[in-house]
Amino acid sequence: LLGCVVIVLGYFLARPFGLEKEMALFLAVAPHPVVYSVQLSSYIYLILLGLIHAYLFFVAKKHPRARMVIAGILAGLGFLFHYIFLAYIAAFVVYLLFSKENRGKIGYYLAGVAPFFLINLPTFIAQRQFNHFNDIFAFNIMSTLVTLAAIPHFTYSPILVAITLLTLWYIFKNKHKLDERIRTIMIPSALFLAFVFVSALLMIAGFIPRYIIVVQPLLFLILFHVLQKNLSPKYYHLVSMIYFVILGLTTLYIATRFAELGWIPLYY
Repeated sequence: LLGCVVIVLGYFLARPFGLEKEMALFLAVAPHPVVYSVQLSSYIYLILLGLIHAYLFFVAKKHPRARMVIAGILAGLGFLFHYIFLAYIAAFVVYLLFSKENRGKIGYYLAGVAPFFLINLPTFIAQRQFNHFNDIFAFNIMSTLVTLAAIPHFTYSPILVAITLLTLWYIFKNKHKLDERIRTIMIPSALFLAFVFVSALLMIAGFIPRYIIVVQPLLFLILFHVLQKNLSPKYYHLVSMIYFVILGLTTLYIATRFAELGWIPLYY
């Protein structure tokens, strides 16, 4: 049920950008949303929170103060699952601080976050005494390469990484072609990724890539907006088709091998 709700929410989040069909299809075939929605797992809940949070921040127009309080509450609910939400919240707080237009809303956002932060603070402090929370530092080049070389990662990683790098090159080359709203979305998304990587390098929190799923739909929205703006319709549809086919085949592989594997190989 949550998996189906995620598809619908993704559709409405991407609608103002003309990417609603791509977003809905992506969320229907991508490994993380599919696998986490058919397993009794909290991760689909994190994707759901991220989508609603993004909609309140970047798409909804009415009642700005109430929206910020609700967005803060949704972000705070993430504390019930993973402390990586500290990075998520930090990214949006920094964004609000540096956004003249939205600076006045920061108090409302923090008011929504505060109760959940205070409730969970003793747990965060207690967790630090366990070595496990330092041992999960997994930002290791060799470990990453070995994982990417393993099935099913080798089936899609090189191609999707190539598409993503190409998109980054387009972003730096053609910033003026980007929708102003997409540029706005890019700031907190980039900040979130930066906080995740820096915290991993400083061993504050382990780098477990599946945590990035909370912002995955936004990253996807940015990716395909840039591709759509910089490629001819013919090449855009070709790249989109390759992207979706690879993701779909990967999801199918995981679904058929799940009983054998006994675990979900979605860490990278």
